[in-house]
Amino acid sequence: SFGLQEPSAFVDAAARGVKMLPGSPAAVIVPEAVSRSVDPAVHRFAAAGALQMLRMGVALGTVLPEDSLHALIAGLVRLSIPSFVMRGADPRAVDAMAAQLKEAIPARVLEHIQPFGFDCASALERSDLVEQMAAVGHRAGFMAAGSMTGALAGLRACAASPDAGLATLPGAGRLMAFVFSKDHLELRRRLGL
Repeated sequence: SFGLQEPSAFVDAAARGVKMLPGSPAAVIVPEAVSRSVDPAVHRFAAAGALQMLRMGVALGTVLPEDSLHALIAGLVRLSIPSFVMRGADPRAVDAMAAQLKEAIPARVLEHIQPFGFDCASALERSDLVEQMAAVGHRAGFMAAGSMTGALAGLRACAASPDAGLATLPGAGRLMAFVFSKDHLELRRRLGL
């Protein structure tokens, strides 16, 4: 169990990548290549990746363009740190986002968000924030797929790129780096694998 209510799943023939919309229940949109696959590793890769991203709260990275995601996070940071200025961002856009968020988020919820302002600000320094969020899902998908072959099949199906080589397959480089890392070995040890 990933500690989540079972999400609603949808198939989109035009989707490139698994998309998730947080909510209760969350919605998971998978490319047609995932639903058509007869390989259980592909299904495990997609499901585990989506559930882990939802659990970790990084699902918006699958549906928002990177600049919109940065603007949203900058607005949240501005609510916690009124003097915060995001490098390279239009201050008026950040102010507008902060005002929208302040109006939409109840005051009692804002109290719980504000202590995380500094942590969120550091995320804005990353130019690869969306890719890092996707890597969370790819790592969980790899563990669930049970093999590198299964994970790559899942990654190809999720990217709707069945013939993509490792050099051109989105996320493959980060996944390979994880597979040969100490983090992977430590995770396997913790899981008793």
